[in-house]
Amino acid sequence: MYTPHTQNPRTLSESSIGCQRRNMSASTTLYVRHTSKCSHKDRNYRRCGCPIWFQRLRRRWSAETNNWDEALKKAAHEALKAEPLKHITVKEAVNPYLIKRSKKFNDPNKAPYNDRWLLKDGSKRQPSVTAWAARNNFARLDQITAAAMDRWRNTWVFREESYSMKIHNAVIKAFFTWAVRFDYLESNPFDKLDRIVVTPVPTLPLTSEEFSKLLSCTDACGPACTQTMTTIILLMRWSGLAILDASCLRRDGLGLDNRLRTYRKKTGEYVHVLLPAFVADQLRSHGNAHPDYFFWNKSRFAEPKAQANSVGRRLRRIYDKAGISPRGAHRLRDTFAVENLNAGMLIEDLAMLLGHSNTTTTWQHYAPWVKSRQIKLDGAVERALAAQLNHSTGNMGAATVQ
Repeated sequence: MYTPHTQNPRTLSESSIGCQRRNMSASTTLYVRHTSKCSHKDRNYRRCGCPIWFQRLRRRWSAETNNWDEALKKAAHEALKAEPLKHITVKEAVNPYLIKRSKKFNDPNKAPYNDRWLLKDGSKRQPSVTAWAARNNFARLDQITAAAMDRWRNTWVFREESYSMKIHNAVIKAFFTWAVRFDYLESNPFDKLDRIVVTPVPTLPLTSEEFSKLLSCTDACGPACTQTMTTIILLMRWSGLAILDASCLRRDGLGLDNRLRTYRKKTGEYVHVLLPAFVADQLRSHGNAHPDYFFWNKSRFAEPKAQANSVGRRLRRIYDKAGISPRGAHRLRDTFAVENLNAGMLIEDLAMLLGHSNTTTTWQHYAPWVKSRQIKLDGAVERALAAQLNHSTGNMGAATVQ
């Protein structure tokens, strides 16, 4: 039975406490878990006789005593028999994490594009975590420090208004959080880094005049690419697909009912969207060297990213000839989203068409364009103003009678 007097620090041997503390693991914390009947709330107060608990590596368990000296002995014993951290290499850690991120596919190559690109693939301009660690001689995952990660993050080059740096940071931080949860690391080095703040930039859809001018300038890439770029522009405008998904679209993704059934390579979310008949017919009539894809020739570009970059360069030349600024493939996706919202579509339905994993991203970018929402707000304000004016008029009339 636990007795309150055992918690009195005067009864403890100071030399015994010092010895036990030296044997304890540095990451093990002792604290008092006060009962509901106890009037104390401070977890470091130990004279009340409440039970003592341990905390180590985000795990908590009872010491099964309220004697601080006894709890110290148990903590030292736990530290001696505790399983050491698993010394795993960066490559060995990335693969099971990507398998976990692929969810039901159980295949690292089926993980979301951002995870695969930032952790394993990368590029010359932006190396992956695996390539960066090898370049800096970080063989094991636990050798990577917060200072090294901070220096690496300072080399990232993005536009000030771009969300890419924030996305990069979140993906890599999630990987290290997973490593801590599975005892490959004691702490997450990203927890010590400053937060990344991005100033949001308003969405810029194309006007009908700009879209027509864009279609009329597809010959900027040469006669051989005119039909291809016209088809891609129509596809992105009327499907809302991102450039990576549109440029690598499979032929079996288009059904006989003119409905696209594909999934976003960036998020892994499935997309189902009905195309206008003239866009679907244009797609079917488009020839390509590879029988499985509408635009992607794997013998020329082995990776989807390389194919998307090629299409992006052509689009920028078309923007330049049309004299439209700012230029960007994403403006076609924005046009699809905004035109649907202006036609009365619910933003929750738009999120499904765009392949967003949740509606937060959709609200963040497209909420200002919801006309029906603004009309409802205007109607509510008008009714409130009318009620206030009527109430004020009635009060004035009553004051006049008096």
